[in-house]
Amino acid sequence: MKKYLAIVLTLILSFALFAGCGNKPEPSPYAGAQMGDTLQLGGIDWYVIRVEDGKALLVSVELLEKRQYHAEHEKVTWETCDLRAYLNGEFYDSTFTDEEKAWIAESNLVNDVSGIEEFETDAGNDTVDRVFLLSIQEAENYFMDDDARKAGDREQWWLRTPGSLSQSAASYINWWGGIRDGGFAVSSEYGVRPALWLVV
Repeated sequence: MKKYLAIVLTLILSFALFAGCGNKPEPSPYAGAQMGDTLQLGGIDWYVIRVEDGKALLVSVELLEKRQYHAEHEKVTWETCDLRAYLNGEFYDSTFTDEEKAWIAESNLVNDVSGIEEFETDAGNDTVDRVFLLSIQEAENYFMDDDARKAGDREQWWLRTPGSLSQSAASYINWWGGIRDGGFAVSSEYGVRPALWLVV
């Protein structure tokens, strides 16, 4: 009986050691990142605009490209728009290495316009994303002022929040860094500054 128990315990210990030797992601090299830092990930420079609960919120320093929020001029939300599908599909897959992907957290995004004055539109359902656009609330709360939101000379970039009067428009940041909650037609080509939460 003792011999049998010894064999069982040996097998259990061996399995535990084997399971612990799997392919674990390397620790993120960005531990200690602070607001205002600039990091590089996927060959892209990112600003750290918030740090909380062991994660850093990053937004690209520059516009990466100009792209439609949605291909058709129709009512759409962040959940259903083409730009969300692109950022979490083709962009995510082709930009980051497998190691970097292990550091990018799945983010539970609140898509809500409550508390924003004069909004008549519904922002749609909350979503779970790895890469996303900032909302109006995030763009307002995580940048010091309009100047901090600017991205290059006379460039404008999308937010994920719908326009205040219609779901066929999306909010954006204008060329001097102001938040334009009225929005612009979703089929227009505006700048894209992706955001993500990085485990630090």
